[in-house]
Amino acid sequence: MKTRALGFKKVKDDYAECPNFGKIVEALREGPTSAHLEYLMSSGYLFYRKRLCVPRISLRDFLIWETHAGGLSGHFGRNKTIQAVEYQFYWPSLKRDVANLVACCLTVPGPR
Repeated sequence: MKTRALGFKKVKDDYAECPNFGKIVEALREGPTSAHLEYLMSSGYLFYRKRLCVPRISLRDFLIWETHAGGLSGHFGRNKTIQAVEYQFYWPSLKRDVANLVACCLTVPGPR
């Protein structure tokens, strides 16, 4: 059995243009630096404390939505969604982005 995560290959290409991670990736490509000790580049991906850094692309919203309401998990609340997304991924505005998306989800009326 084999799995394939679509969309994650594009992440590598988007680091350079990302305002959150572009300078960090550039610095790390030249070698380890004391300014970015908690970051690591592996196979073209950037990690922060063992969590995948997600550049500022639509993948962020997708990851939040899938964690919040996707699959069979039901709808997690804001704090549980933040915890679940933070477990594997990192970007500076993660908590705010999750809170905003979950709040929008709560204000949209569902089917009756």
